[in-house]
Amino acid sequence: MKKIICLIVVLVNIFSMIVSASAIQLSETAKNDLYNYGIMVGDQNGNLRLEDNITRAEFCKMICVTLNYKDIQLSVMEDFYDVDTEHWAYHYIQMAKGLALVEGVGNGYFNPNENITVQDTVKIIVTALGYKPKAEKEGYPIGYINVAEEIGLINKNDFDLTDYATREEVAYLISTCLDIPLLQQTSFGKEPDYTIMDGTNNVPLITLRKNIININTDTEK
Repeated sequence: MKKIICLIVVLVNIFSMIVSASAIQLSETAKNDLYNYGIMVGDQNGNLRLEDNITRAEFCKMICVTLNYKDIQLSVMEDFYDVDTEHWAYHYIQMAKGLALVEGVGNGYFNPNENITVQDTVKIIVTALGYKPKAEKEGYPIGYINVAEEIGLINKNDFDLTDYATREEVAYLISTCLDIPLLQQTSFGKEPDYTIMDGTNNVPLITLRKNIININTDTEK
């Protein structure tokens, strides 16, 4: 009886892993986009290591490159105690902090080598797309998760949102966010207006992909 129960548990776990993996399978087109834009280049052998987890520092680099802020220099702000100027991701972490995409973990620390959770990556991407004012109406994490699902960034059933994110999950989220119209503030005051830049009603289409292509094209000229 014990052997049968163990076998059932093993089969359930295997089935769960298969379902989870297939739900967010990364296409070859998405992989090529991430490589061509320099967002995810893999290790020295070109292996993307999609099954590995991703650290907070690594994700800072990915989101900064996605936003085309990789070469912009910010004035030095207050540093995190555990991210000195010699840290490989110092510039990216400072950039993400300066753009209000990330915060520390408290007491002046960032924990750059700690793995990042799926819901934290969702929060950062939603913020990068301009939807923070909408997400903050319900707060973190539920507001960001609901907005992410509304704009087509995620399907909540495809992710264990509180678990550490794999590189494949992050790659999927970033490749998806490239084509989501940005939300931009279009009026100011106590109750500012925000507009989804989706190319309708005389509004231009603005996406991260268009920004990446335009900036890279201008650079090459």
